[in-house]
Amino acid sequence: MKKNCSFILLILLFFCVAARLHAQYQIKGEVMDAQTGEPVPAAMILLLAQQSEQPLAYTLTDQEGRFALSYTGELRVLRVLIRHLSYREYTQLLVLAEENTAPVVIRAALQPQELELGEVVVQEAPPIIVKQDTIIYNIEHWQQAGDQTLEDVLRKMPGFVVLPNGDIQYNGKIIQKVLVDGKEVSNVGTAVVTRSIDPSKVESVEVRTNEKNHKLKNSLLDRNELLVLDVKLKKDIKQSFFGRVGVEASLQEEEISGGGLANMMHIGKHTAAQLIAEQEPLGITEISIYNVRSIGAEAMQELFGSLGMDFEEIKNRDAYAAELYGVNDYLRNPNTIVGGSFKWQLTPHSELTLASFNQYNELTTSMNSSWSLAGGGDNQWRNEVFQLDFKNKTKLLWSLDTENTKSRLSLNIDYNSLSPHELNYERVAGLSYDFRRWQSSFALLPSLFYERLIGRSWAIQLKAGYMKQTHNADDRLLHNDSTYIVYLQDDKGSLIRNFRQVRAYKHNLWRTSLLVQYAHERGGDFRLGADMERHGLDAEKQAFLDTGAKWQPLAAHTLSGAVFGLQSWRLSPFLSHQWRWGALKLKHTWRWAHVWYPSLVESTYNNTNNLEVEVELSSNILDWQLTTGYERRLVSFPLLALSPGDELEGFRSIRRTRVVDLKPRLGEAFSFTLYKDWYNQWDCFIVINWGKIYNAPIYNTQNLPFIEQIYAQQLSSYLLAEIQLSKNFIDPAAKFEFVQSFLQNGQENINGADSTTYRSDALRWMTELNFYYGGMGSRWKLTCKNKLSNYAFRNELIEGVPVQRMFSSSLGADYELILERLLVSTSSRYVYFYDAQSATFWELNAALKYITPKWQLELSAGNLLNNREFVMQDVSPLLINTNYRRVLPRYVKIGVRRTF
Repeated sequence: MKKNCSFILLILLFFCVAARLHAQYQIKGEVMDAQTGEPVPAAMILLLAQQSEQPLAYTLTDQEGRFALSYTGELRVLRVLIRHLSYREYTQLLVLAEENTAPVVIRAALQPQELELGEVVVQEAPPIIVKQDTIIYNIEHWQQAGDQTLEDVLRKMPGFVVLPNGDIQYNGKIIQKVLVDGKEVSNVGTAVVTRSIDPSKVESVEVRTNEKNHKLKNSLLDRNELLVLDVKLKKDIKQSFFGRVGVEASLQEEEISGGGLANMMHIGKHTAAQLIAEQEPLGITEISIYNVRSIGAEAMQELFGSLGMDFEEIKNRDAYAAELYGVNDYLRNPNTIVGGSFKWQLTPHSELTLASFNQYNELTTSMNSSWSLAGGGDNQWRNEVFQLDFKNKTKLLWSLDTENTKSRLSLNIDYNSLSPHELNYERVAGLSYDFRRWQSSFALLPSLFYERLIGRSWAIQLKAGYMKQTHNADDRLLHNDSTYIVYLQDDKGSLIRNFRQVRAYKHNLWRTSLLVQYAHERGGDFRLGADMERHGLDAEKQAFLDTGAKWQPLAAHTLSGAVFGLQSWRLSPFLSHQWRWGALKLKHTWRWAHVWYPSLVESTYNNTNNLEVEVELSSNILDWQLTTGYERRLVSFPLLALSPGDELEGFRSIRRTRVVDLKPRLGEAFSFTLYKDWYNQWDCFIVINWGKIYNAPIYNTQNLPFIEQIYAQQLSSYLLAEIQLSKNFIDPAAKFEFVQSFLQNGQENINGADSTTYRSDALRWMTELNFYYGGMGSRWKLTCKNKLSNYAFRNELIEGVPVQRMFSSSLGADYELILERLLVSTSSRYVYFYDAQSATFWELNAALKYITPKWQLELSAGNLLNNREFVMQDVSPLLINTNYRRVLPRYVKIGVRRTF
């Protein structure tokens, strides 16, 4: 932590010294309407040199027409230019004193614009134009020849933050819809669009902070502002199909492989489509199926909602491992994605959408591992994995939108197939394990949504969904570990060395929700309704013994069992109220939840009741945008915990699903965010998430070195706190980002030795400094990312606190040898582990690109230093696992792309 503080103080000292090189002038004032005297909000204030149009500083007026900006430079004669689409331009000459004096005050009265907007001719578009709740960005100001996608440009633009999962934040809020020329081409995720569009084809991007088109909202009853990003294409791009195609070939260890890319869009009068196909032999595809949203099982979750995210979902959302270790692509393997989205406008008010995406991955990796177990003792492992992974997400959606009615009929399909093959060797004891698995999951999810406004005050809403899911797994374990006799033995008590378990689950779920709303002009919206859901489960598990000729079933075994007709029901009537007064918004929901298990009449599972609460509050306090929420919900334990028979999860892992006295328990989640924009120069974003949940799988230390998981009423909690600061520069185009975050995950566990409960905590501090430079007229594009993390683990069974620190730095530099034609690109990455484990990793890549308006030819080489080992460390409640992973060897790749 001291090193973190020293590093931060050094950066702050650098900026303080730089700020003293020139005198700093404070310029503030107010802008008003010359006829009415009313303040003029959202007016653009530009500070220019006397004979130049390049802005030295800029800002916007607030709701009271006030503004303030600072200037540090040598020029003493400047111009203040004030622009607003509803008023004539205002210019004032400004002469600054030689020494830093009191703030310069400007009071400007703007004359209303008499011409219609369509008659105004703009000779040169400024970088940013503000019109009420629409902010228009001239993308050419930030775009460079080396930018491959629109997302690359958005990263450099003020107000935008691209999250690791592809979502985009604007002024601290997630962009909910991405349009192309006002139309929603694909409604399956932000990254699917922003990573598909060539920025050279874009004229501008518009951010609408309060979209008025009700068809884009998921509900007519939703009164929250809808944040939309609208991509405006250049006039010569508006054709039937546009996009890019390409082919590539790579050479690695005397092996030649090929790949390609096709990413096309179509925008017609009544149709819109997007086609994606990419095969990358080295595994880094521009779009992944994990970027595809609102399709498959996720569509059901979005329709009904769920309790705030638990720790596992936080890790997935924030790309936890990538943030912790600084990299996420050191393993590169063949990766293919094929999919598309098609929309047809059937009538002026209805449309049909079909979307399907498929991804196929191959993973081949090897690593050496060192395990330090909680109960004492170390193990040295050699691990080799070959894995095939196939995923499909499909959606068919019919929607009807009128002024008073919104209807949706949807059918989603979610299919996953995973086939890993692991070879594991323990060097000290000479143990070997050959573990093979084939598993598949298929889910069919139809749903219905209907909403109707009745008069000016009343409305009804109906939601219904059904899920039918089958899951099959076939696991085979070949080993020579005599300690497995605890689980893997035949009827005579002899050790089974070749073992197999087959599992089959059938899960069905239906959910429905009905509400009636009364809207009062001053009192807000009142909702009265009820939710109901039913879960059902059939489970079969069968253990087998290898007799040499065939697999023989074991009639009675701890890993065999079956149960049919398990059910759980949940009924929750609720009362909700939503009220708004100016910038203050309050929403609170109260539910009385009743949960029962009719198939378990002999136990105490039935008739569990509790009060559920959900509160959301947002406001604007002293120009800070505040959003906070709290949720308390009764969480049912999974029916799978009641199925007899343990489960083979891996070569060292067995899941135990015992019938114990479980009952639904309360889970809680809290969120708090603050955002402030200082005159469009500095952005500050603060976020706090806290939550706790029961019924999570927990760890048990019995029968080490096995890792056993059981279901019990143990507690899992998390706390995430983060502050983000960013500084934007217009000319030259640059952005500076500072992030400080803290993440804590706590979990209760059971000590198998005496059945006592102990607690474990994983803690992570991380400091991040990022810098982006490059824009119109600059030959250079620079990207610098630095991470400093402190990862600690506390376990009540272990003395001391194991700590692992890491510093990661990546630098990318592009230089245009021939302006907008010939580009040389280099990137490097350095990772340094220290404290518990010391290791370093270097990577160096280079590329040469020749670019024309239609073609791009690229020659690249990766991992030039040919570093073959990357060290990373995982910490769990039971062990510290240090992995020495084999990395992709040096390679050369050539590719050509064509845009049209």
